[in-house]
Formats: sequence, C-alpha cells, structure tokens
Amino acid sequence: MRAAIGFLFTTLSGCSSSAHWRNLPEQRTGVVAYLLIDDNERIRPAVGLVHVLAETAPLPVDKLYVFTSGQGNLALRVQAFDSKNAGAFRCGKGTPPPSGCVFVGDELLAALSLDALAGVMAHELGHLERGHKPLDSDLQTARGITRTGNQLCGQLVPGPICAVAGVIGCALALGGLASTATISSYSRDLEREADESALNRLKAAGVQCPSLVMQKTFSELSNLPGAGKGGGLFSTHPSLRERWQNLNGAC
Repeated sequence: MRAAIGFLFTTLSGCSSSAHWRNLPEQRTGVVAYLLIDDNERIRPAVGLVHVLAETAPLPVDKLYVFTSGQGNLALRVQAFDSKNAGAFRCGKGTPPPSGCVFVGDELLAALSLDALAGVMAHELGHLERGHKPLDSDLQTARGITRTGNQLCGQLVPGPICAVAGVIGCALALGGLASTATISSYSRDLEREADESALNRLKAAGVQCPSLVMQKTFSELSNLPGAGKGGGLFSTHPSLRERWQNLNGAC
C-alpha cells in the first residue's frame, strides 16, 4: 500500500524524466541494420529501409537489429510483440543499452505499401533518436493500482477498519486513474516527437515530400482491420486523424 501511494505521488507530481534515457551514447551516422534472427524474405524490405534511414541522420546507438513480431515471439516463446504493430527499444547490456531493436508486425508487413512501411520505420527510429523509454510497465502498475483500489472501494463489509480501507481504496482508484491519464499523456507526447523525427529523417534520406509519406502511412494504418484509432484521455497514442492533420501536406 505504501509503495502504491509513493508511486502515485511521484507520477502525479508531473515528473516525466523517466520517459527518456539519460547518458545516451553520442549520436553518429552510418549505423548498420542487421537481421536479429535467421534470414526471412518478408523482413528484407523493412531491414533495407531501416538501413537507409539510419545512415542518413545520426542515431545514439551502436547498431540496429530488425525482426518481425513472429520471429520475436518464437524466440521468446511468449506473445510479446503485436502482429498489427511496430516498435523500437534499446537493447543489449548496459544502462542505457547500447543498441537499437526494431520490430515490425507480420500483418503490417503484409498490408502496408513500401511508402507506408518507410513512414513506420522512420517513426520507430525517431523513438531511438529521442531516447524514449517504454512506459508500459508504469502503465501496468497504475492500472493495477486502479483495480486494487476499485476492489477495496467496492467493499460493503461493516466496521470501522473496513470503512477506512474502503475510503483508502476509493482514493487509490481515483489516483490510479489520474496516474494512468498522466502517463498516457507523456506517451502521446513521445509519439508526436517520434513523428517529428520521422519527417526530418525522411527528408535527410532524400524523400521529396516527407509529410505526404507520413500522411499515407497514417491513412493505411487507419484502414487496417481492427486498427485502433488512438486519442482520448487514456490512450497512449494521439489519434491517427490528429497525426494526419498535424502534417503539412505542402512540399
């Protein structure tokens, strides 16, 4: 209980420093992209795009590894990677880890055009460029506190001790919701930063109109079956409509 209250206090104080890695390696160009797992023809376009995008603008990593969601899940023997999503995170040993890992969902590979895939890969490299840290564990903790608080808050057992526990539970539930909203807001800001980096990286790679490439990316993502639209107080991503509208289509 004390740890939960401490977590809420830290989050609600507005401290967002945990969303970024500190002491990143010096940014450098010419970073090489590798296949993380055995060769796979389906992943080759993504690897090629990552290689081109990585060598045209600096990144604070020593090397890059690219893999599909299916390859990652098979290697870990758990469903850790979403077949309808893509992601990037620092990997390897160290604080922060020295390398960058990029995964792309198998369904994305099958559904997206090469232009849209380039937008997705540029966005994921943007997370690495800006030194973003995953916020999933913080969100899971906040949501767990909310669930625990709801359970205590809903208790109708008579007695002063139970009444106090119920009051504390209601407060924890409200605090957990507020914490979830705060962390989600940080996450949406990180996604906007990655979008901005993607535009600059595509431009550095010689793309004539990066904004149109990114608009095509968001349009194709929004048309995928079961695609989440994003947006809202508890969403970790801005809506695809907002991200599309934020781009200046003029070249």
